[in-house]
Amino acid sequence: MTAGQAMTPDSGREPVRVVVGVDGSNRSVAVLRWAAYEALRLDAMLVVVHAYGSRVSRAPYAPSHISLAPGSAAARAIRRLEDCIYAAFDGHPPVPVHTICDNRQPVAALLDYAKGAVMLVLGGCGTASGPTTRDCLRTARCPVVLLPAAATAGDVPADAGGRR
Repeated sequence: MTAGQAMTPDSGREPVRVVVGVDGSNRSVAVLRWAAYEALRLDAMLVVVHAYGSRVSRAPYAPSHISLAPGSAAARAIRRLEDCIYAAFDGHPPVPVHTICDNRQPVAALLDYAKGAVMLVLGGCGTASGPTTRDCLRTARCPVVLLPAAATAGDVPADAGGRR
């Protein structure tokens, strides 16, 4: 099965996926490029997750409304994700990309989408990992790759941005 192909009745398997968490920062661009290179190397689909939920939880009975109106949190998150992908690949990702904007807290969303993935790729923040990174490292059911904060887009192999 090639990257990005849907599961077929004959294959009985899900497509190979590399999941990467991005937050829209400049650091995310390098992380995204590295993850795309790994997806290309593994002939896998790249799943890019931007979770923008607040750490403050609502009561479970409180109504949830997600507005896509310009200026809303969801619209800003979608734009941030699109901008990050464009900055990383100039509009031409080297592998099939599935984008996900999730209004849950980052850890819950990343762990959910990483189920069954070959790896979860995250970016480090300085010398210590943040709470999202620590929680993902502790509980992910797949290998977690933590790129050091010092890594830049220049650290990614030159063919990572090329098309197949």
